[in-house]
Amino acid sequence: MATTTVGTLGDDKIVLGSGDDVVDGGAGNDTINGGAGADTLDGGSGLDRLFGGSGADILIYKAFENQWKTGTEYLSGTEDGAITSPILGFTGYDKYDGGNGNASGGAAERDTLQIWLNPDQLANSAIMAEIAQAKIWVEAQKNANTGQAGTATFTFTTINLTITQIEAISVRNHLGSEDILAPTVATVTMSDTALKIGDTSTVTVTFSEKVLAFDNSDVTVENGTLTAFASADGGKTWTATFTPSSNIEDTTNVVTVGANYTDLAGNAGSGATSANYQV
Repeated sequence: MATTTVGTLGDDKIVLGSGDDVVDGGAGNDTINGGAGADTLDGGSGLDRLFGGSGADILIYKAFENQWKTGTEYLSGTEDGAITSPILGFTGYDKYDGGNGNASGGAAERDTLQIWLNPDQLANSAIMAEIAQAKIWVEAQKNANTGQAGTATFTFTTINLTITQIEAISVRNHLGSEDILAPTVATVTMSDTALKIGDTSTVTVTFSEKVLAFDNSDVTVENGTLTAFASADGGKTWTATFTPSSNIEDTTNVVTVGANYTDLAGNAGSGATSANYQV
């Protein structure tokens, strides 16, 4: 029978049965054994030991809840996403073992490691390069006939994690989505860039993909006002009408778009500005 288990703030020891179980270890230094079945195991924060056992398991490591290196500095996170003061170095490692699943008919029971990263970690070239290296290592140490992982261990230096008997690595964003590409502003345009009293101009903001939580609070205009932004294509292109202020002449003005929006997967965006317009 499948179960869903959430650990305590303490050091939990959880041993599961033959069902397809889901476990979140929470805080503390936990030991979790998935037993049989296709389990989803998340160690949470703390120094955890995860054993997938048999079956095609998913082992989740949330880097922002653990310890990581940025430049020469070591940081530590918590269950609620807060970042603590810098630490002198890793205080220990999470140890993730996919287990020795069966290989039947030449197909391995694939244990997958999911590494969840926050936006700063996704932008950390050293972390991303080491994960790419780990993916190459995973492929290189598989059994050529069965695809089953070997018992060698890979130790990361940018995150506090060691892995063994893992057949695949998947990088996810902080919400667990495989979409890790941040949205950008493709263009900010105005239909009229030389405005006189009584004129209006359509402001069009086009993003690289559909976005959420975009509204007028994300946009600043000079010497004028905007109607509410709206999208007719599901969130990729947004338009509003700009009306210049009366009795003002200014030849240097821009539309500025902030970065408080996200894409549909929760990835944070970046800002941009338009070309110059005159009023």
